[in-house]
Amino acid sequence: MGVFSAFAASIALLLRRALAAPVFWLSLAAFGINVAYNHLLTNGAAILGRQMSITSAVIAALLLLFALYAQAQARRGVLR
Repeated sequence: MGVFSAFAASIALLLRRALAAPVFWLSLAAFGINVAYNHLLTNGAAILGRQMSITSAVIAALLLLFALYAQAQARRGVLR
């Protein structure tokens, strides 16, 4: 869900659609649920290791930046 919604949001951003911002937020939420499941409900942190935790943090930060950027562009009227 997270990957496909991030892809759809990226395409919507390229097409200058205001739908990009909420879809990026949806992708971030789906990613957060996935990370929470892996680290809190299973033994994913021990299995995946420190490198995957760093990668997950970078992905979350990028998703947050993309969502904020799309939201700012929608407010400015760049996205229709």
